[in-house]
Amino acid sequence: PRAHVEIEPDLPAIFVTGFAGDSLFRSGFESSVPVIEKPVAPDVLLKEVARALGKIEGDKGEGV
Repeated sequence: PRAHVEIEPDLPAIFVTGFAGDSLFRSGFESSVPVIEKPVAPDVLLKEVARALGKIEGDKGEGV
């Protein structure tokens, strides 16, 4: 997830994972981009994509 930041720091990104719960973060994972856990509701995904593209601002959506 960090490689894109080194290559293109202004590139909007969202990391989507099927990794189980908090175990992703307990394993030492760090990310400067939003992390969404699968399964993700379509409205949550749409909201996060819009946020990543700068279309909306605010707190992270539910499930994020």
